Amino acid sequence: MNTENRVALAARQRALSAAIERVEADAKREGRGLSEEEIAQREALTAALATLTRDLNFNTDVAGSAARADAHRGHALARGPPPGGHEFILRWRAVSLKTGLSRPTIWRAVREGRFPKPVQLTSPSAVGWLASEVDNWITTRVAQRDQQEPRRATHSRGRPRKAAAASANPQT
Repeated sequence: MNTENRVALAARQRALSAAIERVEADAKREGRGLSEEEIAQREALTAALATLTRDLNFNTDVAGSAARADAHRGHALARGPPPGGHEFILRWRAVSLKTGLSRPTIWRAVREGRFPKPVQLTSPSAVGWLASEVDNWITTRVAQRDQQEPRRATHSRGRPRKAAAASANPQT
């Protein structure tokens, strides 16, 4: 996205914010609550603002601009964003929710080489995982599951069912 487009979108963003404030200020100035029509108008403006903000943030290549600025120092960002566009770092809670694994299980799998290694963020205790690597791990697990033969239903050798027990025991 070029600079002119970003400036135009930012201006539209400010206009939407001002319109939302005007709707609320008019009702407040008149000493009343928002009417249903004003509530619908505010919700529509808020939704448009959220969409515009999301698009503006998504299309702003922060990593790429930082890479150009730091290229002369050989900074890691000089390599640019990873292939595939925007990359996200997931903290351990998000990884745990996404994979269904507990924190100790994640760390054990990392130590054993069965799970992607984390990326150090600000300190040795602040780590995260690349979302693409976690997604690849999940995809690999699903592929392994699909390649296995389906499990056969095992017959329990435990307590027999009531119907089977009644027919086997004619005394009752």
